[in-house]
Amino acid sequence: MFEDVIAEPPSVRSFDRVWLGSHALFEVSRLWCYRFLSLLLAVPMSLAAGVLFAMLSCLHIWVIMPCLQLLHIYMHWIKAVWASILNIFISPFFSSVGKCCGQIRVHLTEGGGSRCSDCG
Repeated sequence: MFEDVIAEPPSVRSFDRVWLGSHALFEVSRLWCYRFLSLLLAVPMSLAAGVLFAMLSCLHIWVIMPCLQLLHIYMHWIKAVWASILNIFISPFFSSVGKCCGQIRVHLTEGGGSRCSDCG
């Protein structure tokens, strides 16, 4: 990774000790910066994530699910009315459109044109 970040072209090279020292300094500083930042941020971020998930779980268990259960219990008549409306008005319309359009046949000819069998 060090060679990708700090690279010298093959034609120009610094002293070997400088290259090795800068590589060692890069690795040590990367490691200790990561450790320091994780020490500062890991505990507060894990605490915040734990509190957030606890709040979401509590909200889901004690608010959302009871409201959904109430909706299912008290809105059952809307489901029955909606199913009746669909069966009376919408279903026959789409059934008849499907029967009308289900008889259409298209035949492709060699010349690339198409002709409809119902057209004559």
